[in-house]
Amino acid sequence: MSLFPLLALSLSVPHVQAAKNPFRVEAPGVDAVVDKEAAVKVTVVVPKGFHVYRDMMYLKVLDGNGLTFSEAVFPQGVFQPDPADPEGLREQYDESVQISAAFTPSKPGTYAPLFEIRYQGCKASLCYMPKKEELIITVEVGAGSTDAGDQQK
Repeated sequence: MSLFPLLALSLSVPHVQAAKNPFRVEAPGVDAVVDKEAAVKVTVVVPKGFHVYRDMMYLKVLDGNGLTFSEAVFPQGVFQPDPADPEGLREQYDESVQISAAFTPSKPGTYAPLFEIRYQGCKASLCYMPKKEELIITVEVGAGSTDAGDQQK
């Protein structure tokens, strides 16, 4: 059996490339002060005409790098009929969504906690595969002011 017909067939079939994921994640660094609550904020940018499902999202700490974070907080989404179950409702975000995780640093320094974010984006009833991304967010913690006047706020 010759491999030539198989080679010719594989060369004639166009390669299908997966659609480029139109969503992106933004996670700026954080400036914080010892013993004052601060938060990392991670934004999933949702393009116009797309949405992400709340039940397909999470933000978790993989390595706090010396910081302890609270559970991630998500804003309230919009409940829409679920295309897979039209009688049921499913929470989604039709705009960019910001997720936060609070922490209270106990020592000054530079920290690099590692997070994992997961989301699934869709347009109408066509959805992209769920996506996971790891993020390192730089946290700069200052000693704060020891001036008694600053503490009376």
